[in-house]
Amino acid sequence: MNKIKIILLSLMAIVTILAFGIKEFVPKNEEELNYHRELKAYKESTIFKDYVNLEILDEIDASTFTKNILYLKGDSLKDLKKDDASIDIINIIKDYDPTFNEGDYKISYNVDTIFIKYYINNLIETNKVYLVQLENDKATKITLGGVKKKKLDNIKEVNNKELMEIISSFKGEKKKSAILKKGEYIFKSKDILNDDNTIKKENLVASQIDCQEKYYFDYNSKELFYHLKTTARFGEGEVIEVKLN
Repeated sequence: MNKIKIILLSLMAIVTILAFGIKEFVPKNEEELNYHRELKAYKESTIFKDYVNLEILDEIDASTFTKNILYLKGDSLKDLKKDDASIDIINIIKDYDPTFNEGDYKISYNVDTIFIKYYINNLIETNKVYLVQLENDKATKITLGGVKKKKLDNIKEVNNKELMEIISSFKGEKKKSAILKKGEYIFKSKDILNDDNTIKKENLVASQIDCQEKYYFDYNSKELFYHLKTTARFGEGEVIEVKLN
């Protein structure tokens, strides 16, 4: 029964990861860490066959690569101190994707996966992300996650300028009403925007101590979203999502 539970939870974790653009998994305890390890057994499943896998001819020692990520100030791939492993991996990605520009990507590392995620104009987070899978500090596989094979043409077809224009128009009364419609309960009053169009954090209710705003684009559905995520004093925060197109 425990084995069945682990398998089911592992499959659910994979589906969640892929559906939301490869969000990073942080194990909170030993049981969750075991679930995460079980994912390795399913990375060759039909789920992952929906995505592009880049070939690594020989295993790459990524131990220094991962250390450099941990010591990186910020998350820009361009600012990462390069070693032989990171250069080799970036070159493999560039061979597949000639448009790859280090300045457009942010990098992070979690447990046994390096995430290299694409941002449009350094503002719009996307679900185009290269996952470098590690085993015993060796890079064994690179997967273009998030965007399914059958939707890859959307990457070329999407007009980034149009997306930026949509974001530029999401301000003032339009932004205010859209947020209040879904999350008025997290504010003390309807005066929620600063002059620069950002959220007035001091107007959050007492149970919410901070918030972050971001824009997110899904290449599979061609949908652009605004996300407002709060940090709660106790427990989980709130997430307000507004579809912009």
